[in-house]
Amino acid sequence: MANSIFQIKKDKQGKPVFLFKEGGDSSKNAIASDIVKRLNSSAPGQYQQILTQIQNKHGGNVLKNTLSKEDINQINSFYTQKNVSTKWDPNKLGAKPPTGEFDSAYYKEQVPEVSEKWNEASKGFSFAGTTVPNLDVTERYADENSYLQYHYTSQGKQKNIRANPAQVAADAEYYTEKQQPITDAERQAYRDQLSGLFESKDIQDALQGYVDTKGEERFEAMRQSVLKQTIAKLNAAKGQEDQLDFFKNMPGVSEIYNFGSTVSNEILGDSGLGGYLSMTGQSGLKEDIENMFSPGNSAVYNWQKWFDEELTEQYRSGDGKLTVNKKEYEIAKEEAQAFIDDYLKPRFDYSRSMDEFVSYLDVSNDQQNVLQTQTLSNKIKELTKVQTDSYLNKLQKGNQIIGIDTEYYFNTGGKKPYQDAYVNIDWENAKKYGDTASLQRQGQGEKKTWAEWAYQYGLDLNKKDDFAKLHYELRGKSRGYDPRKDSIDPQQVAEYVSESILPYIAEEAGKVKNVFLDFVKPEEYLNTLSGDYNFFENEDVKELLEKNDIDPSLYDEEEINNMFAEVLRTVPAETIRKQIEELNKKKKKPTQELLGVSYIEREEDVKDIEEESQDAVYNLFKQAGFEGDEDEFKDFIGEDFSMEGMDLISEFSSFDFSDPMKSLSKLQSLSSFEQDDAESEYNKIFEEAEKKDMDFMSSLAGSDFGMDSFFF
Repeated sequence: MANSIFQIKKDKQGKPVFLFKEGGDSSKNAIASDIVKRLNSSAPGQYQQILTQIQNKHGGNVLKNTLSKEDINQINSFYTQKNVSTKWDPNKLGAKPPTGEFDSAYYKEQVPEVSEKWNEASKGFSFAGTTVPNLDVTERYADENSYLQYHYTSQGKQKNIRANPAQVAADAEYYTEKQQPITDAERQAYRDQLSGLFESKDIQDALQGYVDTKGEERFEAMRQSVLKQTIAKLNAAKGQEDQLDFFKNMPGVSEIYNFGSTVSNEILGDSGLGGYLSMTGQSGLKEDIENMFSPGNSAVYNWQKWFDEELTEQYRSGDGKLTVNKKEYEIAKEEAQAFIDDYLKPRFDYSRSMDEFVSYLDVSNDQQNVLQTQTLSNKIKELTKVQTDSYLNKLQKGNQIIGIDTEYYFNTGGKKPYQDAYVNIDWENAKKYGDTASLQRQGQGEKKTWAEWAYQYGLDLNKKDDFAKLHYELRGKSRGYDPRKDSIDPQQVAEYVSESILPYIAEEAGKVKNVFLDFVKPEEYLNTLSGDYNFFENEDVKELLEKNDIDPSLYDEEEINNMFAEVLRTVPAETIRKQIEELNKKKKKPTQELLGVSYIEREEDVKDIEEESQDAVYNLFKQAGFEGDEDEFKDFIGEDFSMEGMDLISEFSSFDFSDPMKSLSKLQSLSSFEQDDAESEYNKIFEEAEKKDMDFMSSLAGSDFGMDSFFF
């Protein structure tokens, strides 16, 4: 290259030689000499290494100012001619897997680090202020697929890395057989066997390894102590509440306690502001006036403050000593903090009353559950019972079994003597002569060695389970070999315990961080049940809904969930929630005055719940901005207005008030009629009007009541 200081010549053998033209700059000559010397002695695979060494010795900036673009191109060209002039040909040099073709996409998933190396080589590396490709990779291999196959040929195959996906031995893997249902007597016998297994020393020792017995004793002591304190505090608060109620009902005393309410009613009633303030969103004035003049008419107790500053503080800052039932316990700080954060707080925060909070703590050992209180040892007992019952139910229905029973396939106990003999002989031959002994798949023309068949299905000839699958796939099925027993036996029951039940219990126990289980809200419990499948497709759920005459098609999933949540909640939990909901529907703020001293007052309980009233007149004023409930609306209308008349009009009219106050005026004018009962009201408005005063009827028909369609 004319503008480069480097030249490429051929020696007598025709091999490329790298040279440079010496100039007047001694420093530049030294760099060029070093580059030439290193490249002439280079070997394949050293390109990045050599250039990196040169740059480290002379410095990147120096090389940038010394070497031109043409110089770097000459360096690349010489190395390519000397070391990577011949591309690697996968068709001629590439190895193939024992069966099938090389699958570059599949192999890439097995060796992601090789693919990353190709990507890095393609990006290149920095030399003399520019980026140069790694010629040992990009020039030798046509593309990434070739590079991956080279790796398989040179390394992967020797390491037994698969080069294509294994075929599923479908006949063996998906073999299914329904075992004969067990009788009631057999069920009892297997239940006894399971009970004996779980009572054995080995299994008991294994299960006890997950339980901190002493820790559970300390937890139980703390739980009992908190329960006792909570009940005592709640009873004291209720006693004070009962005492106040007693005095409030005494003659002359009730007037004092209700003085604030009386004053507010008189002020707002005499002024005519009461209803109008409700319509303008200022109904809180009534509450403010009551609070100003009332001496206090409820035993308000701040349960949140008691929980934070009294109940939990004794465990947070105490000396770690606790005495329960005359027995002293040492409670570590970490243990006490976990008791507060993971046990008490979640249950208290979810509770809407102290009675509800108590219901989560007051649980006997035989009634423990995750929705209230449950220790790990109790959970393990529960899991054991659930798993064994589930297993026995499957056996009694006729268990659907998938897959081959290896031990039975090798030895049917004389039931199929030819099978017993040939399966064992074939396995010995496969292990000894797997690479050479040919085997034709029964009923098909394919002929491969045992090793090739094993590779095709991704199975290991030296593993008994794998060979049983391979043998059944290739020979057993066509020969009528029996893959497993038709009925269960005690050995299989014991195997199920060790291979299925115990590992499951171990997995579940490992998820529990304390000696007690985390509190689970009913809503969360239902979400867990319906998370991976349609909860309402569960047979037990269907049966429960049918038993209670509930058609799930008539409800959406949320409504059904709410039904189940109500059942799962404790009685105090569901009771207080219903009471709060009713108050919210009436636009009344939930307070201890209305719900009792057990209620834990929280702002989040105040919710705007819209419920359509059956009273059409009330609904119209509500839409216009009236904030009170129906009782307050009646007070707003006035005592002179006939409520029977309003009910009657509500029943037969479709109202459309564009001006609620104008409508109120018309309603009040109607109240001047004297009515004895709903029947006389009907006669007044309809029968007499129809006979005596058609003008009045016409005026009603054209009025804001929208009754024209009813009469004409």
